Amino acid sequence: MRQPSKQQIQEWAESPVNEFLVKAIEKYCVELNEGRGVNAYAPGDPHRTQESLALLNGELSAWGDIIEVLGGVTSLFTEEEDDGN
Repeated sequence: MRQPSKQQIQEWAESPVNEFLVKAIEKYCVELNEGRGVNAYAPGDPHRTQESLALLNGELSAWGDIIEVLGGVTSLFTEEEDDGN
């Protein structure tokens, strides 16, 4: 698969559709964090609380990665070089 050029990534990141998508995902993440973050506490069940918070953190981390890609973080588009290890 051919890697996109830096110019293509920049044009993509600055497109109105992409910018709208990023804003929608950011809004979703705020709502997700405010809703599930507040409701993660399970009185008397620390394991359930910990599991809820771990799932929330994982989901927010994944959405953060998606936002970076949509934002045009060029390092995510470059193939890692094989260092022989």
